[in-house]
Amino acid sequence: ALLAQPLWTSVRNDIVLSRADSRQLVRQWMVANVPAGSKIVMEPVFPNSWLSDPGRFIPPARDGSRWRKFMTSTTLNSKLGRAIRKGAAGRVVRVEDYERTLNAARVGAYVRGGYCWVLIGSTQYGRALNDPKAVPDAIAYYRALRAASDVVYHVSPYSSAVKFNFDWSFDYYPSAYQRPGAEVTIYRLRGCSPTK
Repeated sequence: ALLAQPLWTSVRNDIVLSRADSRQLVRQWMVANVPAGSKIVMEPVFPNSWLSDPGRFIPPARDGSRWRKFMTSTTLNSKLGRAIRKGAAGRVVRVEDYERTLNAARVGAYVRGGYCWVLIGSTQYGRALNDPKAVPDAIAYYRALRAASDVVYHVSPYSSAVKFNFDWSFDYYPSAYQRPGAEVTIYRLRGCSPTK
């Protein structure tokens, strides 16, 4: 009897892991619907290797990536500690600090820069929604993003809502998980002209 629960959890987890990861489904949709070389914004829910086609070099991006990514891994935001000197290149953003770099003005910057597709994932926005008072600028960013765009693709790893828990995002413990990965939404910004 003591072994029944861990055995069931292990079997159920193996079943979940045998299915396509939500990030894989997102990439398949992107390949079919977003032209190579397009500018995109993706939260640190995906590894940078996700941008590349194994064995292929896509000419529009200098590093061989299929799409050109908005730089989310550095920031000039001084809320992450000491002030940044004028003219400095920026500070590296740790994954757990990403929400602290967001603000509603970014949405307009995306449009002006031709970054028309924005990918958000629950392992990032879930942190913000879990403690909105800690990151009010991130909450304003997600509201502004929703108001300025249309959802063009959405995938969820669960059959019913799961309260955000960072560990559950990777061990898939709740029985509502049907596949591995994060809940991901792709937005297409209205009035945005892709520039190359």
